Amino acid sequence: MYRKICARPSRRVAIFDDQILNWHNDGGSHKHWLSELTLDGAVLSESPIPDEHLRTIGLECGQCMVEYEPSGGESSLSCFAPCGALLVSIKGLGEYPEVVPRGASEFYLLGQHLFSYNSRTLQHEDLGLTPWDLPIYRGACGGLHFLTEAWQTRLLALRDAGGRGLEEVWRIDLAESDRHVGWKGPERGKVNWLNLYRDDVWATSHKRTYRLDAATGQVREVRDYLLPEFLVAEGIGHALRLCAYQRMDMARGILLRDSPVEKFAYRGREYHCDFTDLCLHDGLLYVSVALWNGGGLHLLAAFDTRTERFVWHDAWGAWPIRSVHILGDRLIADSRDEVRIYARE
Repeated sequence: MYRKICARPSRRVAIFDDQILNWHNDGGSHKHWLSELTLDGAVLSESPIPDEHLRTIGLECGQCMVEYEPSGGESSLSCFAPCGALLVSIKGLGEYPEVVPRGASEFYLLGQHLFSYNSRTLQHEDLGLTPWDLPIYRGACGGLHFLTEAWQTRLLALRDAGGRGLEEVWRIDLAESDRHVGWKGPERGKVNWLNLYRDDVWATSHKRTYRLDAATGQVREVRDYLLPEFLVAEGIGHALRLCAYQRMDMARGILLRDSPVEKFAYRGREYHCDFTDLCLHDGLLYVSVALWNGGGLHLLAAFDTRTERFVWHDAWGAWPIRSVHILGDRLIADSRDEVRIYARE
């Protein structure tokens, strides 16, 4: 089904407008490198990223964003082009930001301060301190942006104030209502899985699933079972989680399929395993498979949602696969230490 044509060292891969950006490390005088790859894995460009005082690095907005924090000084966020040229340095964020897309080349950068940022013109503006505690951006739905905060115990819906900031519309706090006993003892409730579809927000804790009105936060219904995060195509959500393949009609909220998938066949043996959903494309669900008692091995596999069978896999290594991207007849996947490019056969 797929043939591997390239494997390279990698710490993070991102795809922007069909550009393949790869951040990787080496043991030379420059530790961090940014490269742009072709669909065949050839290096179009490669540039070192300055190492001194580097704290956090990521690939966002089609750029390489790096937080630098000199000893006793103010941290700054430097944005590099794919060719390695420094585009702009932003001071005042206070930490590496969450990135909230506004459309086209406009974003919010959410750190201790909230900034507006245009990745094309490089214009940016400090919009003031943020009131949220450890926010994580979770996506958009019904014209609102959604964050979890306070170790994911709270879910917040925010409205874009026309580029001037984010205004809170509603919130739900699961810390007390969904307390449970975990393997470490009593734990606060939190949002483990979140599904955003049209005017529905499905928030799942360790105990139950809430169906919320996206516009108001009103609880439409509570279900006493857990829903995973679905990958959605044509209104149908697909998930290979919790030792089962589940299929759901997202608009009607009806679970169409819940069939057990507890084992994975590899080299003549069946293993109990964990799955992480990565990409849904043309009826195939691409997942990272962690084999139990398999020596720490992870595999990239394709699950056919029509036949409910695995139709392809490739063994990787000790790190789970983090992302899958389909560009034409190429499949690009990465883990914590490697990027691979496959050609469809």
